[in-house]
Amino acid sequence: MQTSFIDQRRNTNLTDNFYPDSVTIQEYSESINDYGAVVETWTTLADHADIPCSIALNAGKETRTDSNEYGITTHTIALNGEYPDITRLHRAVSGSDTYEVLYASQSSHDNSVTVLYCNLVSGGN
Repeated sequence: MQTSFIDQRRNTNLTDNFYPDSVTIQEYSESINDYGAVVETWTTLADHADIPCSIALNAGKETRTDSNEYGITTHTIALNGEYPDITRLHRAVSGSDTYEVLYASQSSHDNSVTVLYCNLVSGGN
């Protein structure tokens, strides 16, 4: 049994302070309606709704992905927890703001934080 050195009540308070926002990760899909037209939809990725996070403006930072592609990001979103399923095929939604995920990275030491490098698509944060 592992003993925690931080009281769980204090840990909850720290989480609220470090991750004051929440985000939902969505995936894109297409279907064909009865008239043969393509219907585009975004649905919430399973177990990826209302994730505690911290959203920061990074004013056009150049980011290199794991496939050596470069992109300019407007925001960085730090998620509280490990979310290895998030890729550049997803988007992040927080309130009325929607972000295109360009790159997702796990923290290097213990995978307790997932960092998303994003572009603001709609909204005004």
